[in-house]
This record gives sequence, C-alpha cells and structure tokens, in this order.
Amino acid sequence: MTAVFVENMVAVSLDAIVAVARLAMASGDGPHGRACGFVEGVRWQLDTDRAVIEISTRVRGRVHGATIDIDVRNGLVGARTLGLCPQPRCENPRAVAVLLCGKTGWGCRRCHRAVYATTRMTPRRRAAHRAFSVMRELGARDPAAFLAPPPKPPGMRWATYWVLRAQLDAAVTAWWTGLEPRLAMSAERIVATLEQHHGHRGDSSERADVAKRHRGHLPGVP
Repeated sequence: MTAVFVENMVAVSLDAIVAVARLAMASGDGPHGRACGFVEGVRWQLDTDRAVIEISTRVRGRVHGATIDIDVRNGLVGARTLGLCPQPRCENPRAVAVLLCGKTGWGCRRCHRAVYATTRMTPRRRAAHRAFSVMRELGARDPAAFLAPPPKPPGMRWATYWVLRAQLDAAVTAWWTGLEPRLAMSAERIVATLEQHHGHRGDSSERADVAKRHRGHLPGVP
C-alpha cells in the first residue's frame, strides 16, 4: 500500500483562520460575528454565533467543502482553536488543530491514514533533513552546506542562535554516525578486492585497522 504523505495534501490550520478572522472583524469589515477569506488556497467563512467554520477547496478538479464545529481551548502554549474531524467515515472523531483534504474530502490525519515524510526516512536522511531545516532558519543561502554554519543573522537573539547551532551540531553528528557504517563496509570491500588481486589475505585485525583509518578521516566521529 502506497503511503499518503501529509506534505502532499492540502492542509489548513484553524488557528490561522481564526487569527485572520479576528483582524477582519476588528477592522469592521463584513457583518457582525462573521468573516470570510482565503488562507493557503482554502476559502473559509467563520460564524462566531454558531461557533463553526465553513471551508472549501478544489482538489484535482473537484470541490470539497466541510463545516467544522470549533472550540477554543487553553493549553501550555496558549489558546488553540480545535475542531472535530468532519469526515463521516472517521471511526473516532477527535479535536484537531489542522485539517487535511484528500480524495475523500476534509478530515484528520488519522482518518486519511496520512503520515509525515520524515517518519519513512532512514535515521541518516532524517538527520540531514533536520540539518537543512536549521540551516534555512539561520538564513543560509545553501542549506546543503551544513558543514559550514553561517554567522548569526541580523536581528536574531544570540540565545536563539546558539540553540539552533546546538541542534545543527547534533543533526550533523547523527548524519556522520549514519555514514560511518557505509564507509566501514567500503573499506572492507577495498581490502577484499586487494586480497583477490594480490593473493594476500590479511587477518581480521588488519582489515579492522583499514576500516579504522578510513573512519579517522571523518570529523566528529570517534
């Protein structure tokens, strides 16, 4: 079964809709308690009297719409706008902050059986993905050049910069650690090839020395 990735679906945050709606209502545009607009290509309409959000978007030439009952809850990170999954086939509708739209319409990640792309990555590739993300936050022109971290961007706090640098160092170390077994296998293959050509078969300690010297060229790898 082919995995459905969240990154390939239309997604909308209920918090983003409410934030835009509050600005619209504060400016006095539209009737009292109502607001409408577009967020990330999704048309929405908020009705504060009924505490519902109506959303619609077009996916593959078909328009999908839904009406979501919303509730604002206070949590550790502040107030969040949550809504019940509107998908009829959802076995256990739950309050979510982000809704996804796929072939069957709007719903939560669980009823769409969608997964994040990073969950299907190898540890080494996930570490590289994290390094790219941190490099972009640091304003790097080339996120792939994570072996040369950029200086602190203007306007960024030093505390934030060093936290990101620590995250980058951890991701790069994990990336090198994932690369080490491959280089060790390459070293073993090189030794085996030389033995075949020269008719000499070294013992396991000699092959281990070659692999160790090979790893010794990796910065940050013991």
